[in-house]
Amino acid sequence: FGDQPLRYEPSSEWTEEFLDFNTKQDLTRPRRLTPSPGWCVIRSGTTQGWLLAGCFETVCWHVKGSDSWIEPEGAILMLETSEIAISPAAVDAYMTDLELMGVFEKISGLIFGRPYGYDPKDVEILWKVLEKRTESSMIPVLGGFDFGHTDPLVTLPLGAPMRLDTHGPRVEVIEPPTR
Repeated sequence: FGDQPLRYEPSSEWTEEFLDFNTKQDLTRPRRLTPSPGWCVIRSGTTQGWLLAGCFETVCWHVKGSDSWIEPEGAILMLETSEIAISPAAVDAYMTDLELMGVFEKISGLIFGRPYGYDPKDVEILWKVLEKRTESSMIPVLGGFDFGHTDPLVTLPLGAPMRLDTHGPRVEVIEPPTR
């Protein structure tokens, strides 16, 4: 990471195409890239918090309610869907669980990764689900961030202090993540 704060920017292109490296298909050609629509501001706002991130399905299926659960008080929570590409309805169900657990009242902001395997209509439904499930907390929410199961994907310094400003939009680590 270096010794400077980090600022993330939306990619100009992206892909979710899988070329199987076991069969060396990835050596036959580059993956096809698609123009990126950039990040989607789901709810405006500016906030700071420590970075807590994970795979949405893993958090909701295995970690939620277990001894491995990390209390998200004050965190900017970053979630991304896996290659399973669960439906927006399934995301809604798990977001309801997190809402009922009070997660959105504890965190300072939510950043959701670009979903893998979704068509544009399902992406729009997903953003509406995130807006609805976080409505009572009114936290800033950003969608389509470049991390997770699509490419490019950024490396995130877990636990680092971050700032989310949807008016830019801007996502940045406000202190050097390494020293």
